[in-house]
Amino acid sequence: TLPSLAGPLDESGNPTDNPILSMLETICITWFTLEYILRFAGAPKKCDFLKDAMNIVDVLAILPFFISLAVLESTPEGEGQEGFNDIRKIVSVFRIMRIMRIFKLARHST
Repeated sequence: TLPSLAGPLDESGNPTDNPILSMLETICITWFTLEYILRFAGAPKKCDFLKDAMNIVDVLAILPFFISLAVLESTPEGEGQEGFNDIRKIVSVFRIMRIMRIFKLARHST
């Protein structure tokens, strides 16, 4: 990542998320989630909607955010460093999956 976009360091000296970029991400995910729910609610054939490839991409694009949020919120504050490192690795995998958002945005540009 670019050092100018990195967030402040935590007490261990590890970089944290940039609060402005985190807020922007939350706004975008909220928008994408609302859009998906509204399109699902308006779909005449719900099963066909769920099976459509682009709708699967939409779910795969927004799901990592909510899984990361659930994992981080369910982690006890006093948990040892080993457990936190494992959770950090899991969250990193879900963050990598966020590349699916590019496909979602590309769909709207055509």
